[in-house]
Amino acid sequence: GLSKSRHGYPVLQDNKTVAMILDSDRSGAKAMPAGMLLEFLQRSGSDKFQSLTHRGFRWRRLPQGSITDYFGIPEHKSGILISQVLPHGTGSDVLKAGDYLTRIGKWELTHNGKINHPNWGIALYDLLFLDQYKAGDSVELSVIREKKPLILHTKVKTYGNDAHLVPLKRVGFSPRYIIQGGFLFQELTIDYLSIWGKNWRTRAPLRLRLFLEQNKTVMIPVKNNYENNSDSNKKYSKQQSRVVLVTQVIPDAINIGYQNLSNAVVLKINDQTIHSLIDVSEAFLKPKNEFHRIDFLPGSERMSVVLPEEKLEESNQRIKNNFRIPKLYSL
Repeated sequence: GLSKSRHGYPVLQDNKTVAMILDSDRSGAKAMPAGMLLEFLQRSGSDKFQSLTHRGFRWRRLPQGSITDYFGIPEHKSGILISQVLPHGTGSDVLKAGDYLTRIGKWELTHNGKINHPNWGIALYDLLFLDQYKAGDSVELSVIREKKPLILHTKVKTYGNDAHLVPLKRVGFSPRYIIQGGFLFQELTIDYLSIWGKNWRTRAPLRLRLFLEQNKTVMIPVKNNYENNSDSNKKYSKQQSRVVLVTQVIPDAINIGYQNLSNAVVLKINDQTIHSLIDVSEAFLKPKNEFHRIDFLPGSERMSVVLPEEKLEESNQRIKNNFRIPKLYSL
């Protein structure tokens, strides 16, 4: 049965492949429709392709029926409560936290966020964004806001991974990094957190996991724009902001005393605020008084480190040769 199938196994119906297994347990299995998989394969080769369409909000069902009067919801009107609006995705431009979403297009929502899908029967409404709507399609969202029914008009949008402070997993891409004076600079990503294993959500350092919640006590301000980006960097969004880390220090004479530093969040280099690896590259072109100073987020092993500018290039070449590193940066 499906419960015994593994990730990647096909689902057959009338001797035809209709889906691919994503996950399974004793109670059943989750699968991706074959049509959606084929669409992804067809579109992923395009330079314009970013991701499949996706909702731009989080939701929950009403915790108890007695609060329907507070929201002005008719007694028998089913729907879901919008708990958070994301900075990306379908509906992110028109919905508000506290809206009661009752319909997406022509599909009515149950209290559990399910719809009567034309092909798959009772299913979560997320399926609409996978096989019914394409990016750019117009869609109406019926909501109850401040006790008044409204119809909101919006466009179907893609997931927008670049909107995340901590990007999701990316398959088929090499890790991005810069090495200066043995300091290995990387951007915080889900891929990086995954080095702590299957249970990384509890095993990875807490100060790094906090960024997943966009914790305001450790939030790095968003940078408005990048100036003078090279052609190789134009693919990165001008609004993109990342958490930059010194993940480890490769031993060398220039960094004696700093070699135990790891997973330190970089705030500034040479007085320039750091929002990405591109910023790191630019900042190292502007030493202060013949030194490079790196400032870290409070709570790191050190608040700051200093490297002599005149010895940096020699150190970089020595580290590259001693540790057989093909190149000192990958952007």
